[in-house]
Amino acid sequence: MKPAEDIKKLIEQIEVTPSPRMDRHILSDMLAARDHASQTPAGNTPPTLWRTIMHHKVTHWAVAAAILIAVLLGTHSLVLVNPTFAEVIKPLFTAETITFDFITGNEQTDPVVHDCIKGSRIRRTISTMPDTIMLIDLEQSKMLNLDTAKKQAALFDIQGPLQEATKSFLVFIRDTITRLQANPEFEAHKLPRKEFDGKSLIGFTSSGPNEHLIIWADPRTALPERIELRIGQQSTVLKNFVFNLPIDDSDLSIEVPAGYTLQKPQMDLSNVTEADFVESLRIWATVLNRGQFPDAIDAPAFMKLVGQMEQVVAGIDMPEAQLARLGEKFGQGMMFIMLYQAKGLEPWHYAGQGVKAGDAQKAVFWYRPKDSPTYRVIYGDFTVRDVPPGDLPQ
Repeated sequence: MKPAEDIKKLIEQIEVTPSPRMDRHILSDMLAARDHASQTPAGNTPPTLWRTIMHHKVTHWAVAAAILIAVLLGTHSLVLVNPTFAEVIKPLFTAETITFDFITGNEQTDPVVHDCIKGSRIRRTISTMPDTIMLIDLEQSKMLNLDTAKKQAALFDIQGPLQEATKSFLVFIRDTITRLQANPEFEAHKLPRKEFDGKSLIGFTSSGPNEHLIIWADPRTALPERIELRIGQQSTVLKNFVFNLPIDDSDLSIEVPAGYTLQKPQMDLSNVTEADFVESLRIWATVLNRGQFPDAIDAPAFMKLVGQMEQVVAGIDMPEAQLARLGEKFGQGMMFIMLYQAKGLEPWHYAGQGVKAGDAQKAVFWYRPKDSPTYRVIYGDFTVRDVPPGDLPQ
């Protein structure tokens, strides 16, 4: 008997009643198998993603950056056509594994973060840090940073605010959905179909006091394909989702891999102070940006800087040991604002664009410490003053 006839007979003998739920389950498995099989064979892998930054002087800068940023088919027989919002969001909460990319800021130009998530463990890479892998275990409150070029590893404790800041952006999406649904007046509005990368997707949108969420999904599978989240003025896009892809636990382990040397971390992340942050601003303005404050100091601006670090550092006439220490101090100080939201503080304000280092008349940054009646204002000459709310820069 021909193989095709054998298969047909076997299918006819299976006593299973099809259902939309079963169709989705089978399709999910097929998608995972397809994506797994389509990966480039080991013998023909293109140049590795982690390759250009981690050279001598640049190494310490990239390690500092890694810590900060740790603080993204269908068949005609399987058709849903009109999935509900509840069906679309379900995989975000229930999938055993999820991989995705996310971009905060400009989707076309800002760095891409790739997260691979299984339970409380995350494997994170960033497009502007090609030789860095971050392995995060939230249950153990630890993060292993790997320099794949030098075969060096550094293990960090990430308890408290640092642990909160290193969570995957998927957690923010889940928290946002849960918060929106808790509102008695919650409603997910359906959007007209829209095409992304050649695929026609349906959308659901909902808004809260400070957030706006859109989830785009494949109408045939109900699987999320793209998520757009705006919180205040910050926009983030999550895309390239793969659900339930088999992931080996060893790929997410915080055990130091064979062949790597464990380094003692030089940065103290346990108590980052305002003074540390002021020193970071000084280094960014006077050493890295030729005497002028950067246009922005948020996460996308920092990751862009890391992507240009090789050429920036190459032009600095300074002994390697001194430059390395500056990199560590820069990374340590930037933790001050990277952990800001995790500490539950009010929004900070940056106004340094166009300001020259040393300008004592220009306020470049201000924030209000917890329970303080006044703001702390940092000026262009790196001095800091207490300022009442009514006297803040306009």
